[in-house]
Amino acid sequence: MSAELDARLVKRGLWTNLSEGPILGRTITTDTRTGTLIVALLAVLSSLGTAHLWHLITFLYHQIRAHGLPSDGLFRQQQAILRTLPTPSSLMAESLKLWWFWRNKTDRALTRSAFQFATGLAFALATLAASIFSSYVVDSSNIQVLVRGPDCGAVNTSIGEQGVPFRTYQGAINAFAESFAQDCYQNKTVLPARCNAFVRPNIPFTKERVPCPFSGGMCIGDEAIAMDSGLLDLNHHFGLNLQNQDGVKFRKRTTCSVLPLEGHTTVVNATDYPFNPDHRSLEKNFWYSIMEI
Repeated sequence: MSAELDARLVKRGLWTNLSEGPILGRTITTDTRTGTLIVALLAVLSSLGTAHLWHLITFLYHQIRAHGLPSDGLFRQQQAILRTLPTPSSLMAESLKLWWFWRNKTDRALTRSAFQFATGLAFALATLAASIFSSYVVDSSNIQVLVRGPDCGAVNTSIGEQGVPFRTYQGAINAFAESFAQDCYQNKTVLPARCNAFVRPNIPFTKERVPCPFSGGMCIGDEAIAMDSGLLDLNHHFGLNLQNQDGVKFRKRTTCSVLPLEGHTTVVNATDYPFNPDHRSLEKNFWYSIMEI
């Protein structure tokens, strides 16, 4: 989450990031303090869960082996160790000791000890992996959040005297957009932190040279430049959280060219040019160059 976003607008609690799917997208957004408590709680629950699961596995393995038939000393010592519900590392160590002691005194001592050693090793590695992956459940950097928009809607341009509030708002938006474009629309692998305010730091587009889209002689060099965004998805590119059936994709293609001025301009006096009737007084004469297409 970027510092550009007001924390008051962030939805706290459970929500679904539909771009990740209904299962993997289940997300709980909390503040930093609550997130720290959740990490600690997950670590404790992970340790308790794996410990009890290992106890169930060793007890079940012990009961399956308890067939009541005559057996050698290696078997009975293994059963005694399993009945004490040792930890995976303890089972590995005891299996090595039993193999070393019984290696020349009974049949297949290595094979019979290796299975228990491998079981303890596999569970120890699985426990380590579970502990590592549990830390990825919580993320605190550049996360995606659901933003509440209480002020979203159409802008009323008639509010205030002569639409001054709207022009002020529009000026602020234009100033932000200009500085954002200068920072985030660059050919760099690392962009400023403010570019993370949105799901994507910029909207991709392609450029290509195309023939002049106007009549002959209206383009310098008879060429133009076309900028094409391709299909843009509201979820993927603009961060909306919509169901698949509600998704919208659109495309914008713009063709630009430098138009010649010679033969297409007329100079007129500003006092003769139509202007806003609310501002009829002009202290000076201004000259405008007007394009005639």
